[in-house]
Amino acid sequence: MMRKLIYTIATGAITAGLLAPAAQASTPELALASAGTSVGVNIKAPAAADRWFTLWSGQTKGKTLIGPGRNNKARVLQAVIQCWSGGDGTRATVRFDRRRLGVYYRASKPRTFPCDGTKKYYRVSSARIGTVYRVNLWLSPKSHTVMAWMQNYG
Repeated sequence: MMRKLIYTIATGAITAGLLAPAAQASTPELALASAGTSVGVNIKAPAAADRWFTLWSGQTKGKTLIGPGRNNKARVLQAVIQCWSGGDGTRATVRFDRRRLGVYYRASKPRTFPCDGTKKYYRVSSARIGTVYRVNLWLSPKSHTVMAWMQNYG
């Protein structure tokens, strides 16, 4: 009963604009906690959000771009490609290679994207953790400016 009364008072004060902006939090419990009123509610901090982090990035004005090998740290691996063709129909093809015994082997099927200036994403969700991967990118039929990133999720 007391908790419901405090909730109603705090909600009314927030909507009326009587509390300070610092006390106008997203939940009434946070508003009460910052206003100095104790409710006895355990407020948990949000869990750390997973995010993409870049293992490698590069750019060129040629026809091919092969990234250096990087140690994979998560199961999901993606390549982000951005290229510009100038309207001549150039397409970018991307593939992941995996190193085994010092030699790089094809680790994924190649995928082709049009070079229209927007970012294109190629994601592999079955990458092996602790294995060295690299991005292999080539343009056809002409060379243009291309940028690429290799990223992990985690």
